[in-house]
Amino acid sequence: MVPLAAMVYDTANKCSFVTKISIGRITMGLRPPRHGKRVKMTYMERCILLIARDITSTQEVRVYATDMQKAAAEIALGLQKRGIGVSFRTDQV
Repeated sequence: MVPLAAMVYDTANKCSFVTKISIGRITMGLRPPRHGKRVKMTYMERCILLIARDITSTQEVRVYATDMQKAAAEIALGLQKRGIGVSFRTDQV
């Protein structure tokens, strides 16, 4: 697991609205990002897709929750407190 994805997992695991967390694929060998580590959140039909972008890799984390909006807000706040940039995609996948 990518270290940033582990932080996302830990943060989501503490959220009371989360019912299930699924760790996804890892993409390695990327160029270092200009803006540092970050997480992109996208609302999907049944879950929240979080794409954790570490220094040279990314990993998908899918979070299933009883209340997706409250879970996303709680996870975003937890990550921002740890100094991780979070952005939300407005289009639904």
